[in-house]
Amino acid sequence: MKRALIAIAAGLALADAAVVILALPPLLIELDTTVEGVAAVIGVYTAVLALALPLSAALHSRATGGAGALLFAAASIGCASANSLELLLVMRALQALGASALLAAAFDALDGGGAGRRLWVGAAVVGTAAGPALGGALTELFDWRAIFVAQAPIALAAAPALVASPIATVREALP
Repeated sequence: MKRALIAIAAGLALADAAVVILALPPLLIELDTTVEGVAAVIGVYTAVLALALPLSAALHSRATGGAGALLFAAASIGCASANSLELLLVMRALQALGASALLAAAFDALDGGGAGRRLWVGAAVVGTAAGPALGGALTELFDWRAIFVAQAPIALAAAPALVASPIATVREALP
């Protein structure tokens, strides 16, 4: 069960940009911004994630993975409550920082070779493929904020699973 929670959270963090894509038109209207402004909602997350992942991979541990999941969850709630594009972009950057720590730890927690690697790849593929449909459904049924509200409990559930992961990370395995 713990590995499944970690895989779902990793898939979510990897798919986050795709999940948010269908929320861009409502964001454009509600936050009274430009096309460039809503494009930044995707761009900030992607850029910060890409820049933070190498550092997270070098410094990760079970504790940083759990902390990353908590930061991702808190920033998701911050995104949902944002009433301006500027605040949303700050929250997206924090969300990506949390995602980078979560992903670095999740990779070690899931990658026991063989089935673990398949679980990691499966989470990434399913998350990315299902992301737009899930984001679109949440936006259509509720509004764009529901996307971020739905992400928080998943990340919160993964935090203790990452901390308790029985697979030692590379950093912890070193003497």
